Amino acid sequence: MAEFQEIKAQPVPVEAKSLAAFRQQSIGESNRGGRATTADEDAIYSASRGFHLGEIGGTEAKVPTDAEKAAGLVKALNGLAVKDKTGQVTETIQVSEADIAKVHQTIQTLIQQGKLVGLDMVCDGMGWHGSGDIASSIITYIATREIGQMVQSGGDVTIDGLKKAMLKANDVMAAYNDKNSAEAGATLVAQVTNKDGQTFVVSVGDARAYKIDAQGNVMRITQDQSAVEAKLAASKLKPSGVFSAPERNFIIRSFGAGGKFLAEDVRVYYGQLATGEKLVLCCDGVWEGIDAGNPQVQAAMQAVDAQYEADLQAGRSIQEAADRAFGEIFKLNLAGLAPNATPDQLIKHLVRPEAGTNSGDNVSAVVVTQEPVAQAPRPVVEAPVTPPVPPEIIAFPKGTQVRVQRSDGSIEAGWTVMRFDPQTGDATVVKVVGEDTTIKLVPRDELIRLNRVQEQATVAAAGSFADLFKALDTHNSWPAGDGQPYTIDDLKHLINEVRSGKRPLDYITREGGLRQKVSELLAKEKGSS
Repeated sequence: MAEFQEIKAQPVPVEAKSLAAFRQQSIGESNRGGRATTADEDAIYSASRGFHLGEIGGTEAKVPTDAEKAAGLVKALNGLAVKDKTGQVTETIQVSEADIAKVHQTIQTLIQQGKLVGLDMVCDGMGWHGSGDIASSIITYIATREIGQMVQSGGDVTIDGLKKAMLKANDVMAAYNDKNSAEAGATLVAQVTNKDGQTFVVSVGDARAYKIDAQGNVMRITQDQSAVEAKLAASKLKPSGVFSAPERNFIIRSFGAGGKFLAEDVRVYYGQLATGEKLVLCCDGVWEGIDAGNPQVQAAMQAVDAQYEADLQAGRSIQEAADRAFGEIFKLNLAGLAPNATPDQLIKHLVRPEAGTNSGDNVSAVVVTQEPVAQAPRPVVEAPVTPPVPPEIIAFPKGTQVRVQRSDGSIEAGWTVMRFDPQTGDATVVKVVGEDTTIKLVPRDELIRLNRVQEQATVAAAGSFADLFKALDTHNSWPAGDGQPYTIDDLKHLINEVRSGKRPLDYITREGGLRQKVSELLAKEKGSS
């Protein structure tokens, strides 16, 4: 598989004769890392899980709730007069928390319709300019909104459209800075995969993308827009020197923070993930998270520098040699992680507290996996056929307690159905907390996916682990008690570890009666042995 390359012209689409569709899963996490005295200034978006906004209004003593973060973003955005390069107002923003949720629902719909395979991003707010948490949240929300609108209106992902989305996000950031006399800024890395499984990586600043292949080899995809990257390109620095250079925190390009922001400031890279490969998007707090003072790490960095010099001598370009070198350095972040680690294990390792302590920064990352889904050719219909009977509408009567997905992607219980439309299957749900009342309209498909009306029946009917795994394969994911759903592959792996005695039974979620069923099947296996 060819490596990702920076690209300026629109690539040739994949031939329509391909019969493969693509499916992506992404998982992201963000935390304060080693900066325990500040709020998390990073924001992320995962197509699989939704928005994780920066800790707007957070303090050392208090982490804001998702609702408080969303309310802070709404307050920051509302009333902003967004202007174009000529100074003309192009949009006066008025949004609500429901609009934030609607953007995620739009992306989900595009994926379900086959118009998009995936969209994920990491945005690093620059706190030293002030309001980094607000900057990262604004950029993430607006960029996601604009990309969704691009695909809705044009039906495909284009380089021009991606750059326009980033320019729009910067215009909104500039409007916020103008209104508040602020200098908030952010860097960003994002990936957008079109309907044919072709991936575009967008980069501004020094947030990075890496590809990890099935053998564990790592390659940096993006090149930083920073002073140290410029010195590296001018042969005035070796890869290891990036971590100690005086200019290491000087960014040449970023959103907001003053100065002009042009289309050429947005870098776009292009490629395709092969089965078994992982795409990692991360802020500088992650990739700088190695312990540079550790003698073993220093020795490893010297070996990387030596290989970098050998690559140059062998005729590789400075850029390619640097990308290979930073891939090797990134592997130092993965030390102690099993080669076959799941995406969930990988993301937790990348944002571990030590990474933030070493980098002195917030740590945020998203891990993306992609696989082809073989599709049979459509059968030729030579005679009229009886139309299928429409599926029965699964009812959610008034008063039913349900789970709902919040705007940040988390799953929350305790919502009550106020009204259920038997024609569309949509439900109006409400949640009351103290004096606050929140009302949402939730589509039937989302209710079924989150509340798993059929789960207990399929799980209860399983007479063996083979039957159980077959039942699980009918679902895209499985709810967990902490609100973050399991991927089915991760869940099946966990069940097998419990079967083999590597983990205790309480590692299995109770949701949908799954833990009880696993317990029954284990007892059945033991009794038959």
